Amino acid sequence: MQQARRLASDHKHQRVGVAITAMTETGERLSVAAVARRAGVSRSFVHVHHRDEIELAIARDVERFAAGAASAARVTAASLKAECSMLREQAGLLRRENQALRRRLSELLGLEVAASALPAQRADQAALTEVRAVLEARDQQLFEANQHADHLQQDLDAAREANRALIRQASAATKNA
Repeated sequence: MQQARRLASDHKHQRVGVAITAMTETGERLSVAAVARRAGVSRSFVHVHHRDEIELAIARDVERFAAGAASAARVTAASLKAECSMLREQAGLLRRENQALRRRLSELLGLEVAASALPAQRADQAALTEVRAVLEARDQQLFEANQHADHLQQDLDAAREANRALIRQASAATKNA
């Protein structure tokens, strides 16, 4: 079953790669949604697994455009605007990549800190388990002591009642005698 999933996933990856290549060669505008539509997969699949490839392809297109614009004899306002737009897009891509790398670094550092704290947590858990066992044993002892005290109280009450009855009998016998 895992092998079937892996094959299906590999097939999706291949379709996305083919779609990116075809769209780049034909000059189509690249985006996560466009690539997902062309490959017949979900946008989230493309976003999670192939976003960097798409951003790289867009950056290459921007570089090709910039190189072509620089070599052209005439520079027009429209070409400068297009170049500016592409450079903004490339800056946005680099900003998002930087943010993603910062997030990943933060996650890795967090995992590293958590891993270093793990032995101390295990020792704390072991100590807590021991304390819990002692408390449960003491709780059981207290319960048994309370039960024993209740029985003693009942015995004492019965002895007092018997003592009163004997005193009454002795008192009645002395009055009659």
